[in-house]
Amino acid sequence: MEIVIFLLFAFVFGLVMASFFGSLSFRLETDKKYLLKKRSFCPSCKHVLSYKDLIPLFSYLSVGGKCRYCKKKISFSYPISEITAGVLWVFFAYGLWSHPTLWNNQLIILNVLLLLVLSFLTVIDIFYYILPHELNAVALVVLLIINNFDLSPFRLWGVVVAVGFFLLLWVITKFKGIGLGDVGLAVWMGYGLGLPVVILGLMLSFIYGAVFGVGLMIKNKKGMKQAVPFGPFLVFGFVTAWFWGEVILKWYVSNL
Repeated sequence: MEIVIFLLFAFVFGLVMASFFGSLSFRLETDKKYLLKKRSFCPSCKHVLSYKDLIPLFSYLSVGGKCRYCKKKISFSYPISEITAGVLWVFFAYGLWSHPTLWNNQLIILNVLLLLVLSFLTVIDIFYYILPHELNAVALVVLLIINNFDLSPFRLWGVVVAVGFFLLLWVITKFKGIGLGDVGLAVWMGYGLGLPVVILGLMLSFIYGAVFGVGLMIKNKKGMKQAVPFGPFLVFGFVTAWFWGEVILKWYVSNL
């Protein structure tokens, strides 16, 4: 019962963080002067939003995905980013729960900080299809601190493999299918997981992406019609491999 309450709390907190990061990313992308505004507003009619319009996920569902005042459709990115971040927090919370060695003050703080950065990366990629280098740099610094600035070969080779893989994809897709933000993400992903776990993390990312893509095609019935940000799948692949990568690899090797 305790784990259920813990995960439910994590999901709700993830929704709240996604809502905050969504608002923050909008203000950063449109006009930084909005950072000084005290109240959020509808991008279409500019009507100031009340507290009942700002409840993560619930507000979107309660108004049927339309602005309460001008009836214009609200971007589907809002509920998608909130649900994605909520699930990400559940993944991470369960990972922390299943690894008691992480339950000390320093590691908990660093892991939560890492999760906040991953949440922001996920939300901003869903909204704007970008993975800011600044956030990738922060994630790398946090991982360096968590690992006591370990520069052992398996971590450096993890970076080489991950970055090399995405640079190759970048060239193959003629600089369109993969952005440099994905390459930046590959740096901290490769360092955090190291070799060979980073390979598993990349595989899981593509599996998550493929499952989502198939679901989207079934929904659309006519195939893929829109671009899908890959950053969230990389984040989920990283988190899965971060907590359970070695266990999965040992299971795989033992069943060969």
